[in-house]
Amino acid sequence: MKKTYSGFPWIRTLVLSPYLDLFGAALIFGVCYARNFHGTIYYEGEIQFGIPFAELWSYIKLGAYPLGVLSTIGAIFSMLATRFVGKQKNSGNMLGVITTVNSGANDFMFGNASAIIT
Repeated sequence: MKKTYSGFPWIRTLVLSPYLDLFGAALIFGVCYARNFHGTIYYEGEIQFGIPFAELWSYIKLGAYPLGVLSTIGAIFSMLATRFVGKQKNSGNMLGVITTVNSGANDFMFGNASAIIT
């Protein structure tokens, strides 16, 4: 027999809502964009901040590592992974693995030798 939960049904609706997923992803992206996090790159042996969006692709073509872009994507994927796992969807596990590899690689590349343990 299936057990039903009768208290606070609006919470269940909120937790399962795909609109909350979109809102969360848009919120993270909007904050990262407004704070110019995407403009952080690793180029010529140092981290450079505040690269304008219009110039970002030019730097990447020259060999810059887009640290800010990958960190922003990692933050969005991390939030979505948590939401999807909470909804008991297997895609949450896959996004979690991708996020872990992305974060671990970034940490390891910038001096955290323990990041490989991740």
